[in-house]
Amino acid sequence: MKQKFPINFLLNCSVFFPVFFAIFVFITGNVNYPQATIESYKYIEIAKYWIDKNSTSLGYESIVQRLPLYPGFIYIIFKIFGFNNLVALIFAQAILGSLTIFMTIKILEFLKLSKNLIAISLIIFNFHIFYRFSVFLPNAFFLFFLTTFIFFFSKFFFEKKIRYFLLLSAVVSLLILTRPIFQLSILTVIPFIIFIIFRKTNIKYTVKISLSVLLISSYFLGLFIQTFRNYNEYGKLSYTIQTGNHLLNVVTALSITEKSACGDMDPEMMVNMEREVANKRSKLNAGIRNDPVVLNKINIYVAKDFLFNEIEIGEIIPSLFCGYFKTFFHPSPSAIYQAFGLSLDGFSITKGNNFFEKSKNFFINSFKNLYNLFWLLCFFFLCLMRFFQLYGVINGLFFSKNKLFYWFLFLTFLTVIAPIIGMSSLRFRTEVETILIIFGVLGIKSLLEKFKFLTFKKIKLNQ
Repeated sequence: MKQKFPINFLLNCSVFFPVFFAIFVFITGNVNYPQATIESYKYIEIAKYWIDKNSTSLGYESIVQRLPLYPGFIYIIFKIFGFNNLVALIFAQAILGSLTIFMTIKILEFLKLSKNLIAISLIIFNFHIFYRFSVFLPNAFFLFFLTTFIFFFSKFFFEKKIRYFLLLSAVVSLLILTRPIFQLSILTVIPFIIFIIFRKTNIKYTVKISLSVLLISSYFLGLFIQTFRNYNEYGKLSYTIQTGNHLLNVVTALSITEKSACGDMDPEMMVNMEREVANKRSKLNAGIRNDPVVLNKINIYVAKDFLFNEIEIGEIIPSLFCGYFKTFFHPSPSAIYQAFGLSLDGFSITKGNNFFEKSKNFFINSFKNLYNLFWLLCFFFLCLMRFFQLYGVINGLFFSKNKLFYWFLFLTFLTVIAPIIGMSSLRFRTEVETILIIFGVLGIKSLLEKFKFLTFKKIKLNQ
């Protein structure tokens, strides 16, 4: 018991790290606080519009385009703690961050992975989670609900209690109303959960049918609510009208030119696509020219046209690889430094005639700049964690006694990261940080157990 005391104490302390980070932001400030960034501003203004329509220049047309749950959360905070109270908002989000870490620890406990220093280190050194819960964007908010989703699934999977499945189903609607990236779950995670209901639970067949219907209904309830909002405004059925704009960004990210690096957006292609969109809009009747639903369809059409006619097939796979590589291998200081106005002598501005020479100079210069050195250490740590997480995925899917649970995690992971194709930014890996922690802990523990087994076997052979 005494041996576990330091571990339990550190685990409990790690729960409060998002709050500690929020206090640091409150004292020092960053680009998102006390003044919100342009992107954050949109969500905050929606909440302010719901409280007082005259308090913002945004019209209802802009309000309905965003999914409602995160602005609704801001609305509740402003109604309780005061209009435009960003101090209350940042600490409310920090509490959600603490709950996220608490549930992550509980999930690790179900898997018997929590009571070790490995789990503690992966949580404490995950600065990205702490930082994202101080930013007024829905990514961390989605992470909270996704972790809640995994937590209730864990309770249902290991304890087989229906009440946790009811809570799990309710969270599906909340995820659909927070970020559009969970739409693919109807093809991935939800069918798998239904498979588990029928194959791994000892309940009446009629109850299995009822639970499956409930899960699917919860998914479509989320879609219906947002679709109704759009129909009420535009008279057309549409869940999201941002799909076209997202596709434009994806297609430009697939283009590789001398002016755009692999995995980055091609600015010249984006200008050409925007020109084509404007040309098609100019041919429409004035009554529908500014209709967001119509504009969304035009964006989708133009994106498909450029994809099939302007993108070389040989560019697609390298671009996808580079985009995802940048998303998952960008150390968190890349965003944190920028948020706090700290300078980083990045790799792109390092002198050198080729990649290896630039790498050498960047490495040497890092020992002269404390910020660069910390970034470099975080990068090495991140690369090491990605190796452990990959090993954890392989071990969990094929060798673990809880492989069905890890298949659920893996399918959830794929569901969330598939729509971020072309978005080479570490912001978009926020939503899967909990899953990465779980697979990382599993990978390290599995490797240590394998090492101990091989060492023990070698000792026995030498005796």
